[in-house]
Amino acid sequence: MEEIRELIEKYALQNAVKYSAAPKAGAVMGKLMGEHPALRSRAKEVSPLVAEVLAALEKTSPEEWQKRLEAIAPELLVQLSENRPTQRQKLVR
Repeated sequence: MEEIRELIEKYALQNAVKYSAAPKAGAVMGKLMGEHPALRSRAKEVSPLVAEVLAALEKTSPEEWQKRLEAIAPELLVQLSENRPTQRQKLVR
């Protein structure tokens, strides 16, 4: 279960940093189930873990989210920077 909790924390932090806001449970569950389909059958036991992790995250600041994500999953920060549209791309849309 600790491994699942770590995954939840990574995805929750990635979402929080991306949107500069506390993540929603549905978004984190969706990412987790999408990336790890084997967990779908365990959704009922995973859901309380998601709630627990999100409750802890809500008590911390965006700066702390960034630092924690850098520490535990720097590759997810790289993904965020690669996926962010430039100002020019935003204007073209």
